[in-house]
Amino acid sequence: MSGERERFGKGAPGGIVAPEATNAAVMHSTLLPAFSFGIPGTPTSAVILGAMMLAGLTPGPMLFAEHPEIPYAVFVSLFLATAFLWIVGLVATNMWVRILAVPPELLAIGVMLFVVIGSYLPRTDLFDPQLAVVAGIVGYVMKKSHFSAPALVVGFILGPIIETNIRRALLLSGGSIIGVPGALTGTLIVLSLVVMAFGARHSLRRQA
Repeated sequence: MSGERERFGKGAPGGIVAPEATNAAVMHSTLLPAFSFGIPGTPTSAVILGAMMLAGLTPGPMLFAEHPEIPYAVFVSLFLATAFLWIVGLVATNMWVRILAVPPELLAIGVMLFVVIGSYLPRTDLFDPQLAVVAGIVGYVMKKSHFSAPALVVGFILGPIIETNIRRALLLSGGSIIGVPGALTGTLIVLSLVVMAFGARHSLRRQA
């Protein structure tokens, strides 16, 4: 909607602020369906759900009834983190910009060093850094092959949840893959097909 689109891509403040503001708002909004329905909207929220399940917490409506301190503590911490990042951005922007002068090769070495150390310290098991290296290689191959790494993360986290709920749905419906007959079931199926159609159409338009 900007009247200065020709300036975008050349350092225009509006072209930088708009996507960054959207990026900052994504995490807050995707946690709502993640905590309420157990449906993550981003790989980050999927990892959070995975950590919650490892701690014995089940995402969903009952989370707010049985453990209300967990989601509300996360929401408050996000607001505090946003305020903190705003202060850090004002104070230390010039220092962060200097990181761009570091050669990418040195940055890559530093990142890999922190990944290996961070994967080893929690359990002090050599298997963990080896697994991190293998995961990095797989991720690199996926990126070069144009596979979606975030989709893999979301599927890896949601896989056990989907299997459990499919078994429950089949038991309730007497083995029917359609689900429990009713208006709500039909509406959800139609909405799912519409979303899939729009997603396929968007992908085809981008490829064209």
